Amino acid sequence: MSDPKQSQSDSPNTRLEAYLDDRMTISDREAFEVELASDQELRRQCDLQREIDESLGRMFAVPAPPIDIIALSGEGESAETLNQLPDRKKAKPRKPWQTVVAVLVAC
Repeated sequence: MSDPKQSQSDSPNTRLEAYLDDRMTISDREAFEVELASDQELRRQCDLQREIDESLGRMFAVPAPPIDIIALSGEGESAETLNQLPDRKKAKPRKPWQTVVAVLVAC
């Protein structure tokens, strides 16, 4: 059974998540790294969770924004690029299901 005095924020999983998500204070991080260096099982769990996080990051990577959004933000190409973009007013209106698909893809 678990120790009732141990708060949930002190559980190994919570501390491991906080460490990997860089949500620890400097002193807590240093203490956790000392524990990590001496505890092989904790180090194994940390490595496994890091691999899972990286894999999920690759699987659910945020796609690059469309060029017209980049151009409008001023971070992309010059105003010349904006002039080369298709005129949205001339484009055919989307069917309702196309809008739904576009929103789902964006998510």
